[in-house]
Amino acid sequence: MDTLVKKVVRPGMKVEFIPLKKEETKKIQGQEQEKEKTYLSKVCDVREDGTVEVYMPMEGTRLVLLQTDSEYNVFFYSESSMYQAPVRVADRYKSGNMFIVLVELTGELKKHQRRDYYRLNCSIEMRDRPLTEEERALIGGGRTVMDMGKIPFDQSRIADISGGGIRFIASHRYEVDNWIFCRFVLDSEHVVCARILSSEPVENRIGEYMHRAEYVGMRQGEREKIIRYIFAQEREMRQNRIGE
Repeated sequence: MDTLVKKVVRPGMKVEFIPLKKEETKKIQGQEQEKEKTYLSKVCDVREDGTVEVYMPMEGTRLVLLQTDSEYNVFFYSESSMYQAPVRVADRYKSGNMFIVLVELTGELKKHQRRDYYRLNCSIEMRDRPLTEEERALIGGGRTVMDMGKIPFDQSRIADISGGGIRFIASHRYEVDNWIFCRFVLDSEHVVCARILSSEPVENRIGEYMHRAEYVGMRQGEREKIIRYIFAQEREMRQNRIGE
């Protein structure tokens, strides 16, 4: 048994199932899937032997019946950390009025540190502006900054993105430790605040600067949305490479 499971996996933690084999998505309720899907749920309980009871995932109002012996890459999300492990569906059953899937780990449960976030190369338009001192104070107090439309935005382009931050190109320059307010669209609009870690001129492109920034004051749910988008894009690119 992986002793880390009992220490970090708790009832109520969010769970994401990612099929290890594309064929598994085709088995689920007999439906053909053009792309790999991910399935979200929550931990129900952790047994003494280290197996984990998870509520059967839902898609809208439809129950997703994960097949026994199917294999997944599972991510457990706490408020401050993310853990990953390969699992096998050991059993599924009904407890009271809830459907449960029992998973057993087939590999080591690993914690993903910020440096471990997968970084997705991209080209995504972004609007950004400096944060005011009042807005920085709000973040320092654990509150959310809302744009009131009083300060104009500049245009930038995100060069890569991860669950920890972004790298972007702009014709305007920020200084290290500047805090900025950003808007960009992935699968939906994201509004985030970030701190500039570095700012350097772009080689052979006069008047343009490459900035590296980390998110500040970000809610865990917002980070999870960005991570899920990155995972989806990475899986799609991997499948396209396999199909070539």
